[in-house]
Amino acid sequence: MIELILELKQKCKFNSEIGLSLSLKEKEITFLSAIANEDNITSKHLSTLAGLSPSRSSRVISALHDKGFIDMKHDQSDRRLVKLSLTKKGKDCVRGIEKEKKLCELDLLDGLSEDERDTVKQGLNILLKKM
Repeated sequence: MIELILELKQKCKFNSEIGLSLSLKEKEITFLSAIANEDNITSKHLSTLAGLSPSRSSRVISALHDKGFIDMKHDQSDRRLVKLSLTKKGKDCVRGIEKEKKLCELDLLDGLSEDERDTVKQGLNILLKKM
């Protein structure tokens, strides 16, 4: 089953293709999507979501900031907390990422009936919950 999951990931190369066109690494793309889903997310929470150490997350966040994709602001009540949000450039990038994800999903599910699509999604959700 792991081979099937890896093969599915290989068929959808949107992270690597988008990454090449925008000079972004896979983790940077993951972070951009997470920040888009939770505006003003803290760097600590983002580290937890991504399953990365705070130091590794800090490097990814700094790279995204340096490239102009995110803004970083210290929380006024606790200066140790850094809140992250997307810049216009970051929002535009995320729209492109989401478009590519949708195209990949359409390609993967092309030719399946609605019931088969639902079955695939339910199966994937079951696997994710077990992990």
